[in-house]
Amino acid sequence: MKKYYVATSHNITKELVDVDYPVTKDELIKLVGDKEIQVDFDSKMLLKDLFIKLPLDEFSCAAELYNNISCAL
Repeated sequence: MKKYYVATSHNITKELVDVDYPVTKDELIKLVGDKEIQVDFDSKMLLKDLFIKLPLDEFSCAAELYNNISCAL
């Protein structure tokens, strides 16, 4: 039975703690895009690879950003 890796959202949140809103996708990439996060037991990804997939280009608040991250994951 495969175990489900549940810490991805936590790992993303830790890296976004210093982001001020409103923020654009390009600003996010410049600020934290090169940070690597654990997304599974044996895999990592750069945040910029996640941010590129976000449906919106600007986020008025953290809730709006996290909703878009959920769509991209």
